[in-house]
Amino acid sequence: INLFIATANTQAAIDNFISMLSTDFFKVTTPDQFTIIAEENNKVYGAVSIFNKNHIALLFVDPEMQNNGVGKILIQKCIEKCKNNYPAIRSLTVSSSPNSLSFYKNSGFKVIEEEKNENGMRFSPMESD
Repeated sequence: INLFIATANTQAAIDNFISMLSTDFFKVTTPDQFTIIAEENNKVYGAVSIFNKNHIALLFVDPEMQNNGVGKILIQKCIEKCKNNYPAIRSLTVSSSPNSLSFYKNSGFKVIEEEKNENGMRFSPMESD
């Protein structure tokens, strides 16, 4: 996980983010909060977690599988599930790290506020079209 967030954040922010992740984090499943995992032959290639009905809390894709559409498929599955659970939902939101901005833009998201820095974590609020 450090590989994905280290380039844009302080070590304290990285440590704080990693401390929030646990096995229990990924097990929580409600209509408001769920995780979709991309796997094949018992190998996990990616994961995306949704909080608060439509906010991407995290999205990771194995570096060996990046640029193969795994992330976009995970986002598409989230959009489908969110809209099925809550038909009034029109978009997803995400707090994108600087190194993920181009991925989200290429996935149909747009920046809706200037970059923020909270507790050493840099991010840009974004929303899907």
